[in-house]
Amino acid sequence: MLDNKIVILAASLGGPALVNEILSGLNPSFDLPILVLQQMESDFSEPLTQAWSKTSGLRLVRLSGEADILSGRAYVIPYAAYPVISRQGQGFYAHCRALEPGENVIRQWERAIEACLKKYEVILVLLSNAGLDIYQLDESLRVLREAEGLIIRCCSDGIEKDRNSSDNANDSGWLEMDINQIVEYLNRISRGKFVSARDEPGH
Repeated sequence: MLDNKIVILAASLGGPALVNEILSGLNPSFDLPILVLQQMESDFSEPLTQAWSKTSGLRLVRLSGEADILSGRAYVIPYAAYPVISRQGQGFYAHCRALEPGENVIRQWERAIEACLKKYEVILVLLSNAGLDIYQLDESLRVLREAEGLIIRCCSDGIEKDRNSSDNANDSGWLEMDINQIVEYLNRISRGKFVSARDEPGH
């Protein structure tokens, strides 16, 4: 397994607040690169930028595509998670039109994840509030499992767990943590020692 790690925060509807919470909770010494797959550019607020600036070694980069995904320390792909009508209405379609002709948004996310797998040990954190269908990323989840990457699904107040969450955790290979557990885990692994979330109490 690769020694270098990357954290991917995949955030769908309602995700920006969760991204802010995670970034704000990271230690100033946090030293892992982070890729943010975000629903849309308009979701980036001033608190998000402030959260990035608190974390040394990271910089916020907004991308219109995947070409430069491995060129910096922090990355953002500001597109919708998958083609549903969002609460932002026409804003969703405006961002979809910015894609290449025939581009599938969820496939763009998958290519980004798979590109990271070639260079990094991937820790994928799925953040959503009634938006992201985890199975939309089925191919990437399969590739991640084969590469022994770690998949964490955020489950906290206001975020529904899958109806058969215990079965899904066993069958699909992801872990469910609340936001505080995710922040604690990311801070621990940034110290250079890989801590297996599967060995955490209650997991």
